[in-house]
Amino acid sequence: MSIGFAPPPSKTGVELTSQITVGYDWLRGTIPISQFDRVRAHLETVFSEPIEPLLASDGRPRPSQNYRRQFRSASGLYLGVSNWFRDDSDPQQHFMVNIPGSVLSRFTPLQQHTLFSVLYSEGMHCSRLDIKVDDYGKEVTVAKVYEAAKAGNFTGFRKWEPYYGPRQRGDVYEGPSTVYFGSRGKSGSGRFLRIYDKSKQSSGEIDATRVELELSGDKAFEAFENISSLDFDFFKDLAVGYVKSSISFIDRVSSHISRCPVLRWWDSLFSDFTAIHFSPKVVVKTYQKSLDWLENQVAPTFAMVLESLAAISPDDAISFFYKMWFKGNENMSEKQKFLLRSWLASNGLIPCMSTS
Repeated sequence: MSIGFAPPPSKTGVELTSQITVGYDWLRGTIPISQFDRVRAHLETVFSEPIEPLLASDGRPRPSQNYRRQFRSASGLYLGVSNWFRDDSDPQQHFMVNIPGSVLSRFTPLQQHTLFSVLYSEGMHCSRLDIKVDDYGKEVTVAKVYEAAKAGNFTGFRKWEPYYGPRQRGDVYEGPSTVYFGSRGKSGSGRFLRIYDKSKQSSGEIDATRVELELSGDKAFEAFENISSLDFDFFKDLAVGYVKSSISFIDRVSSHISRCPVLRWWDSLFSDFTAIHFSPKVVVKTYQKSLDWLENQVAPTFAMVLESLAAISPDDAISFFYKMWFKGNENMSEKQKFLLRSWLASNGLIPCMSTS
């Protein structure tokens, strides 16, 4: 697939109505190291600029905290190559691709979709994806969002925080310049949302209120997979759908959220779109955590005991292994039985031991 740049329009996104547009504002992820030369060459063609290695003063590659080599283009596209914590022969060795919003905004929506599809086909595992919805009619304002948040008239997040940025001469509004919902990092849910006046942040170039959803972890991976693998026709619906499912502003006239009407100024932007909810991944994630815990915390001690028994009698070591297996099966909790049944069912396997 070939992608070329078009001159950036005044509204860099798919126009949904006369007042709002949608696009993607940040992309980060990892790709298997075996694909590096091909992906780098492709990105250089796409951006019409070289992606050069960053070198130290002695001419050697300049490492980062996580990668042995770094590459960067003039526009700000970044590649981190060869993770320090993996051997280069490791099949999971990779390089990181980071494309900030200032770079993605140079693409038309169709070009964004094509780029995503190319990276997805190269095995990209997305770890961050930002979605932007720009309200040029300014039905949504920071002041309305702030007042609704103060009154508790929102759903989707527990935590919110106003941010008071620097004032500009002539400013009359004394409220926050941005309102944040959620948290980043491990304490968050993989969703972090901010609403702010983009006209101030862009010095008037984009005269709109921006609703920006930052996805990370499993949620970024799922959204990127859907956006990249589905037709371009779903581009805008997926973007708006993920935002709509993440937050809503309501009038809390009832203790039952489903009975509370959506506030008119918010509903005017999203009423024509369907909320796209993220798939629950609790079972798979919890099962994987169990494997990780077993390998990191239990395996060394278990291996020590087996080695000591095997030194005396290999039969004793084998007998001990089976004893621990059957003892563990007897003491399995209901949650662990559920995880086992779910894993077996998802893989089409028949349990070799009773889990009833």
